[in-house]
Amino acid sequence: MVASWDPRNNEAQPIGIIIFGLVWLVFYLPVRVVRSRQTGDSQVGIFEKTVQPFFADNCYSCHSSERQSSGLDLESYSTSASFTKDKAIMALILRKLTTGAMPPPQMPRPKQVELQAVTAWIGKQLDGSEVRPPQPQPANRRKSILAASLLAG
Repeated sequence: MVASWDPRNNEAQPIGIIIFGLVWLVFYLPVRVVRSRQTGDSQVGIFEKTVQPFFADNCYSCHSSERQSSGLDLESYSTSASFTKDKAIMALILRKLTTGAMPPPQMPRPKQVELQAVTAWIGKQLDGSEVRPPQPQPANRRKSILAASLLAG
């Protein structure tokens, strides 16, 4: 007699579940572990190659260990791990960058590509999804938005 699977046969179901579990452990789990390690390594690489240099070029003049404007020392975040521990600071930086509040209007604007890369990386660290890149705004548009918000509030 040839054994066949019958959904009404309750004796065959535990064997199928065990086989499925073994297949999942052997094939799927190792791929998932390798993928998560690669993602972690690439996130560290992005911080070191993109985020930290962006901060150095655009933020350290005011937010360094010496000046610490608004109590923020971005130089103290020397690794991806040290930066991503402080979710509140990450959220604040993300908000300031995406709204155009930082760098301040009188300071040179960062390149849009660099700004998008940094905000996308920070957003991904905060909630696992990339943030929509900020739209470029001419300086006079930023000033009119700021003036309107001051008049409204």
